[in-house]
Amino acid sequence: MKKKLQSVRDKGYITPGHVTNLTHVFPVDKADSDIRLVYNCTRSLVNDALWAPMFALPTIEAVLRAMESDTWGADLD
Repeated sequence: MKKKLQSVRDKGYITPGHVTNLTHVFPVDKADSDIRLVYNCTRSLVNDALWAPMFALPTIEAVLRAMESDTWGADLD
């Protein structure tokens, strides 16, 4: 966990000094020998202060309902 936190510090996301916001952080196993840090912002009320738009992805059923026999599709990634 120290190594993961050091990576975040190296990027400048967190710095030493006066604390203005506390965020609960906990590790979750990612693979056999790695972890992922999870930041729980619900305790610090950050989630209540932020707005994030919802970008719903259609299901294949919704896409097929919208298609007609002469419809063309393309993957433009």
